[in-house]
Amino acid sequence: LRGALMNARGPIGRAIIMDLVHSEMRGRWNSLQSLSMFAWSGSAALGGYLADLAGDYRFTFVVTAGIYTVGFFLHLPLLLIYPK
Repeated sequence: LRGALMNARGPIGRAIIMDLVHSEMRGRWNSLQSLSMFAWSGSAALGGYLADLAGDYRFTFVVTAGIYTVGFFLHLPLLLIYPK
């Protein structure tokens, strides 16, 4: 359930961004989003390193929860500027 909800944000976020960006700039924004997906692929290695460093996975989950919380608050202003 968590994975489905987490992955559902991607297409919704991409659709909102493409609606708000002028058509001549959409290629640049698509490439920026592709770079963020590339960075996501390294997160498993970072999580394993943090788990080895702390001795268990609790610290990794706390870091992940913090990142998701910051991401949520960064996406919140989109609700105010997105046309209804």
